[in-house]
Amino acid sequence: GALAHITHHAFFKGGLFFCAGSILALTGLRKISRMRGLGRRMPWTAGTLTLLALAMMGIPPLSGFVGKWTLGSGMAQAGGFGHLAVILLGSLLAAVYLWPVIYRIWQRPEDGDPMQDGPSADVGRERRRWMLFAVLAAGCITIALGVAAGLPGITGALGGLFGTIGGSMLCCCGPKTKGTGGGQHMAAAVLGILAAIL
Repeated sequence: GALAHITHHAFFKGGLFFCAGSILALTGLRKISRMRGLGRRMPWTAGTLTLLALAMMGIPPLSGFVGKWTLGSGMAQAGGFGHLAVILLGSLLAAVYLWPVIYRIWQRPEDGDPMQDGPSADVGRERRRWMLFAVLAAGCITIALGVAAGLPGITGALGGLFGTIGGSMLCCCGPKTKGTGGGQHMAAAVLGILAAIL
């Protein structure tokens, strides 16, 4: 349960950081209080941020719920009700500090808000596609891990896939001269860890 939750957490928490980085890069906004109307100007980013925040709260059928349910079930069976209470408290705290963000970005902009008169073209169209791709990928994986959790053999299949890709990358990279191939080796290591977890 813990390993499954770590895997799921990596995607929805990482995705939230992607959303924050995209908002900062395209708008320059750092304060949540100034983000009214952001959902209308950056709908894909704001929508994914909402989805990932709900996953962090443990709302089904997203992957955050699956990880917390697996952990909680194991703790309940082992009699660790104190630990179970901590998980429930964590979900409550996540709701307390993330719900105001969701509420704010979907509000209508008011006088003096940066989004009132319309942001730059980059913001309005979310034109930095590589940023948008990272955000949407995290959202899609969060949904997929949650929905697919009940399918028979899915974890074994994903583990085998990650292991195969990671092994292939290590073979293709081979021994490199010093200072080269670091990125490929790091990616292969991450895939290998995912294979071990799944």
